Amino acid sequence: MSAKGLSGVGYEGHYFWDTEMYMSPFFAYTNPKIAADLIAYRYNILPEAKKRARTLGVKDGALFTWRTINGKEASAYYPASTAQYHIDADIAYSIYRYYNVTNDDQLIKKYGLEIVLETARFWTNFGSFTKIDGQQKFCFFDVTGPDEYSAIVNNNYYTNRMAKFNLTFAIELIEKFPEKAQQLGVSEDEIKEFTTIRDAILLPFDKEKGINEQDDSYFKKPIWPFEQTPKESYPLLLHYHPLTIYRYQVDKQADTLFADFLFDDISKDQLVKEFDYYENITTHDSSLSRSIFSALAARLGLKDKAYSYFIATAKTDLIDLQGNTNDAYILPI
Repeated sequence: MSAKGLSGVGYEGHYFWDTEMYMSPFFAYTNPKIAADLIAYRYNILPEAKKRARTLGVKDGALFTWRTINGKEASAYYPASTAQYHIDADIAYSIYRYYNVTNDDQLIKKYGLEIVLETARFWTNFGSFTKIDGQQKFCFFDVTGPDEYSAIVNNNYYTNRMAKFNLTFAIELIEKFPEKAQQLGVSEDEIKEFTTIRDAILLPFDKEKGINEQDDSYFKKPIWPFEQTPKESYPLLLHYHPLTIYRYQVDKQADTLFADFLFDDISKDQLVKEFDYYENITTHDSSLSRSIFSALAARLGLKDKAYSYFIATAKTDLIDLQGNTNDAYILPI
């Protein structure tokens, strides 16, 4: 299920995380057969994902490619593509959502557990323990989160939070399907390792602002000069060099707020602060952004904002909101 569909040239029929995080949950509720098929597709390219992990120097586990059709990486710009390692946990999340809705034990035994296990193994081998404020914290260095205007950073909040979820879900499935887990080589030592690492994953938090920080260095950067940026200079990625954008606090799309949307595990007061802060520095240059802001605004009772973001999402192509509708044209018969 490719970005812009099979008829558009914008993404050349390639497959991204959009399917797992935006579409698969919908199908889990409305047409679970499609959701199951999407999981089966990921299982079929799992061998390529294992190869990709080895290519990047990770000795165990699997790393799904960012942009693909056949399991091989098709993106030429690795800082904003391959470095989005969170795709592993995104795929695990789609399996979690499907299973939570359907209780389909057979699919978990056939496909799900192995995918979740191999992605969990990736995190344990990709990250490393680092002493921070006197404590051993498990960190992930040189990653890119959903926000493609901040690339190759340390401890992206969304990535770390999703890795924590991935390990938690792996442990749950191992405990529920011990025989299958044993067939896949799971040991008691590995379960303990998953638990230890999960509990030690660093989640960046700024005490002064009282909000989660998008990554270790995010709040140290100056805020993008929005007032000096003309309307015709958006989307920024088409008018400024990436290395210029990377030096500022500016979001292409929901990032830390995406984690807030998925897990709903912070107080309302903190969510209000985070929503206000990140809303002010988000350009919504990605069509994946406004829907998340809409959902969070609704959760906070901001009805006008929720509706405004929702209707903008619904009309994205109808009014050519992103200025790229011509990239998804219908081929003439």
